[in-house]
Amino acid sequence: MVFNTKKRTALLVNKDAASRDAIIPILKSYGYNVLQARSGPAALARSLEQPVDVVLLDVTTEDIKEWQIFDCLYELHPFVPVILTCGRHESFSASVQEHADAIFEHPVDFPALLSAIEGFLSESHDDRLDRLVMSRPCTVRARDLHP
Repeated sequence: MVFNTKKRTALLVNKDAASRDAIIPILKSYGYNVLQARSGPAALARSLEQPVDVVLLDVTTEDIKEWQIFDCLYELHPFVPVILTCGRHESFSASVQEHADAIFEHPVDFPALLSAIEGFLSESHDDRLDRLVMSRPCTVRARDLHP
């Protein structure tokens, strides 16, 4: 897999410090600058302080605040891909499944996640705009990539 050599910034949002600590070295090994936040409000603040290229947001279906953060990130930064990681995606609303750029269930398949990130970051501005306006999501699930 060949990745863009331009330094990209990923915002990693996860309540669990151990999970963040496990993911950060993987992202850094692929050349990403990684900002981290353990809460939604912290994620919003980070995204306003420094531009990000992609957001990795870990969510649970029970926590409404996480969904509000998802909505806020989408509203503030519509051209920034937001990739959700979660326990189960089937319980997400149709709206979330439509607007999330990708949904990865735990345990996350990191090669597939990295490939999805690179795909979104190499997408042209026009393609991204077309997908946003036409509500044609590009939802990727790790299990769909590996038959």
